[in-house]
Amino acid sequence: MKVKASGQGYIEHGNIKREFKNHFVSGGLQLMATLFTFNTFGSPASHEYWFVSPAGVGTDTTTKTTFVMSTLVSPLSTLINPSISYQHQTFNNSAALAQITIAYPTSAFLSATIGEIGINGVYTDSGYNIGYGLMSRASTADGDFAAFAYNPANMLQITWNMIFSWV
Repeated sequence: MKVKASGQGYIEHGNIKREFKNHFVSGGLQLMATLFTFNTFGSPASHEYWFVSPAGVGTDTTTKTTFVMSTLVSPLSTLINPSISYQHQTFNNSAALAQITIAYPTSAFLSATIGEIGINGVYTDSGYNIGYGLMSRASTADGDFAAFAYNPANMLQITWNMIFSWV
């Protein structure tokens, strides 16, 4: 049996709406391999779980995503932490959808052109981080979305849909 990782996401910022494709990198696949090895996706009895955190947004518009990337190329410093919400759904034991929405409030960044976005994955056991790093990246350089000017007056919301199917 093989596991296929795919998905897409959405960016909303004022009247700007963009759709993008996930580019999983080695950190994301390592995290998934760890989860499958230990057969845990948040089992309370095991004290093992995984979660995501924003790798953030960046200004790079020329560097294509590579499998070995571990961080964004030119990340912006976050002035205000975002809120993060998670949803999970399983379909007939043959696929799972994880939807992560990251909402940056107004004035989360200084004005900039956004050309890359990313999400980190973390696997932890009894409070010790076992794995951490860039899980997926989307960028202007990959043709995933057109770069856009960040306006501090508008909220920035990024929704990642990650689909894992057993084929």
